Amino acid sequence: MPIMNDYKRMPLISSGEWKGGEPETCTWTQGMFHNMYKTKCGHSHYFENGTATDYGFVYCPFCGKPIKDIPYSG
Repeated sequence: MPIMNDYKRMPLISSGEWKGGEPETCTWTQGMFHNMYKTKCGHSHYFENGTATDYGFVYCPFCGKPIKDIPYSG
């Protein structure tokens, strides 16, 4: 498993240099019932009131990647 840099959540190669590129995100897609999300890493999450952004979620609690919040587009 690669060493992770907490600031950017990007893997470091063994020499300590940046691997480069943008960190991979975990897409959270809002469902028809706006408080329910499906995650790219295969989980579901429910918020009582509001969205992932409203609750201050920045990183996915399941996989640790930065969250990309996708609103419902019914």
